[in-house]
Amino acid sequence: MKILSASLLLAAILPFSAHSVDDQGRLNVHSMGVKPCAKVIDDFHSDGSVAKLLNSVWVAGYLTAINSDVHDGFDVVDGMNAAERDKWLYRYCDRNPEHILYNAASAMVEARGKPLE
Repeated sequence: MKILSASLLLAAILPFSAHSVDDQGRLNVHSMGVKPCAKVIDDFHSDGSVAKLLNSVWVAGYLTAINSDVHDGFDVVDGMNAAERDKWLYRYCDRNPEHILYNAASAMVEARGKPLE
């Protein structure tokens, strides 16, 4: 029951925020999510690199969690494939090199996978 209640709460707040913070405004981002966007850009240009693949896999996991626990529908990014997601992330990171991969993935969710303007 607690999981259902938490899921409903998250579904209610997703339109307002793609992340949750503690009372001090901090968010604990794990694993590849802390990778600087400047490094994500470098990885994007390294075709076939393990780092590029790991970025893509981390984002796929993030999106799966959003689809599972928050999004009211089948796919929050409306069926984007991995290559399309990678390009979206690259464009975001190119515009925001001071951000981290988590910020890019979160922005993708907030944009619902629509192209960046």
